[in-house]
Amino acid sequence: MDGSRTSDQDETRVAPAVMVCQHRFSSSRGPCPHILPPGADRCLWHNPQVTKGDAYVAKLVAQAVAAARGDLTEACLVGLHAPGIVLAEADLSRADLRDAVLDGADLRGARLAGAKLRRTSLKRADLSGADLTGSDLAGTNLSGANLAGARLSAAMLDGTNLKGAQAEGTDFQGAEWKTVRYDRRTRLPGALGVPDDLHTALSGPAPAEEDAEADESRVWERAVAHPSALRAAAVAASDLLAPDSSHGPPSALRVRRGPWIALVAAAAALALAGTALGVWGLRRAAALPQDHVRLAAELASTARQAEANLAEIRRVQAALAKAEEATSAARTELARHDDEALVRRGEVEDGRRRLAATETELSRLRNADDRAELMSLRLAEAQRLAREQAEQLNRQERVGGILAQGVRQLRDENARLDAASTDRQAQEHRAELLTAEVATLKQELEAVRADRTALAARERRLNQDLADSNIAIQAYLARVAEADLGSVLGDDAGRQPLLPIKAGAPIGLGGDYLVSLVIDRTEGGVGAKLVVQRPAASANPDVSVVLYDSDQRPLRRLGFGFPHVDRGSPFASASAQVACDRFPAFARVIISPAATAPIGKR
Repeated sequence: MDGSRTSDQDETRVAPAVMVCQHRFSSSRGPCPHILPPGADRCLWHNPQVTKGDAYVAKLVAQAVAAARGDLTEACLVGLHAPGIVLAEADLSRADLRDAVLDGADLRGARLAGAKLRRTSLKRADLSGADLTGSDLAGTNLSGANLAGARLSAAMLDGTNLKGAQAEGTDFQGAEWKTVRYDRRTRLPGALGVPDDLHTALSGPAPAEEDAEADESRVWERAVAHPSALRAAAVAASDLLAPDSSHGPPSALRVRRGPWIALVAAAAALALAGTALGVWGLRRAAALPQDHVRLAAELASTARQAEANLAEIRRVQAALAKAEEATSAARTELARHDDEALVRRGEVEDGRRRLAATETELSRLRNADDRAELMSLRLAEAQRLAREQAEQLNRQERVGGILAQGVRQLRDENARLDAASTDRQAQEHRAELLTAEVATLKQELEAVRADRTALAARERRLNQDLADSNIAIQAYLARVAEADLGSVLGDDAGRQPLLPIKAGAPIGLGGDYLVSLVIDRTEGGVGAKLVVQRPAASANPDVSVVLYDSDQRPLRRLGFGFPHVDRGSPFASASAQVACDRFPAFARVIISPAATAPIGKR
């Protein structure tokens, strides 16, 4: 006992203190509720350097959700692979779930406001009632997903896959629609904020299941004005071709701004010169009517040149727009590579964290092994004490036998001494000594008898306790049986035989009363017909029929009572029908004199 207490105190002293995750939330709220790993300043879910793509992480996510009551706010779950995970009602606000695989996940009512879901696979996921306000759904796969009643206001939809998605009553108001992929199985009834042309494209009847063309992928893209419509914007677009930071696209995609600006400026100068020349020509024609034919020809030539210049400007602007799109795509790809590099750099740190956790677990297992060894020692000590008690009891029984035998021998010796007392006066002293020994042995014998009496009393008490326990168990079983149909059978039920039943076949019973019973199937239950013949000057009896199944368990009880008659026919008949889910296999008939019969005629 002392060793156990000392071990517990040592374990209490060396138990490490639980630290708090140092993650700082973007909004005002309490501290992070998740457990902090040893040697880390942030929990597993707020540490971006720990990879989340391993298979065991999905189980840890489910455990963390249960422990923190669904709180995974701003969790870093990049690359999480957890198909079918249950995160209903979980708080994943502003969580980073880029490149995660959550196919078939249960996200009903989940809070995903502001979450990063770029390239996340949510195929066939249940997002009904989920809050996706302001979330980034660029490249997200929502094919076959259930978005009924979800809120996607202010969400980003760029390259989002909505094939087969069900978005009944979904709120898309304020969402930024760029490009989405859909098919004829995509349903948006009652959805708000859907572009008109996309809504028109999906307003047709639902296709049949066997319609293969309904699965054909289609792309909706937001209509954007041609870059040439805004000349100033087209001229300024060349500024976007240069990288805006050190993480810009590769040098092979960079475009020099000088030549494009010079070309645009030259085209603009030609257009202005043509316009000026046309105006001068008109004025000249008004001043010299005789040269109007020549001036008209020159003006037409100038107009054609201006149109050609304008077409060249438009072509250059289109090329600028394509270059801008290529630059944007390159920057997006580079950002994705940067994200992947950050995740890969965290793998080493994750390995270190797991090694530290393994060492902690090994220490815990060693402590548990020490506790098991201590318990084994305690068990061995208890077994030793039990053996010693058994040996002591056997020794006492042997001593009692020896003392009893000695007492008998002393009695015989005393008898012999008494018979020869007249002849052996010299041995009186020895007789006195023997008498004293006898007295001592008697005292020891009495002590042994007292021990045996105490042991016998204990045995009787234990036997009485066992008998009381058996009575209590029988009473408990009786109470359990009272919950069944057998509680109403009476004391005579157990003494009556079980009679096998065959549908429609009569069952006859003899004795003081002649009874004929027919059990047959009826619609929705069982029917019984009973005929009783009473002896002369006897009252009609009360008859109880108990139906049993094939396992001899009571199913139904039928009670038949007849009014008392002193005269008339000695026959009485009755029929009854009861609902029963299966046809009975046995019946027990209990006959007792009627309670209404006069005294002396029962």
